[in-house]
Amino acid sequence: MAFAELLGVARRTVAAWHERQDTILRAELQRALDTAHEHAPEQAKLRFARQLRPDGGYSHTAIAGIALTVAIAVVITDVAVLLVCRRDPDPGGITWQFPAGIVKPGNSASAVAVRETLAETGIHCSVRKSLVAACIR
Repeated sequence: MAFAELLGVARRTVAAWHERQDTILRAELQRALDTAHEHAPEQAKLRFARQLRPDGGYSHTAIAGIALTVAIAVVITDVAVLLVCRRDPDPGGITWQFPAGIVKPGNSASAVAVRETLAETGIHCSVRKSLVAACIR
């Protein structure tokens, strides 16, 4: 199984995940899965999304769509606001954004915002206040 080799786990581990879909993964395995997902082709990501159940589990029957929650970190000091410079392959495609990440089932938006800020900037922060935005469809 190429998937097991990609993650560095035994085939029986992947088979056990399939049989016991309520399994809670260790943090390092979850990170490996997150990384594999991030580097997967868009077609594979769409197939994966179709398999998700609304309760955060997995299903063999496809569902119409998945609502994603994004955590955005607005990191401020008395005199500064933290922004991340994103560069597209197009030379004119530089944009400035707040650190952000997708909130996967079982994670909190606060934890994702703090983790993504550290990963994207190397800056440690903590959540002082949570803001909730409306859903965009």
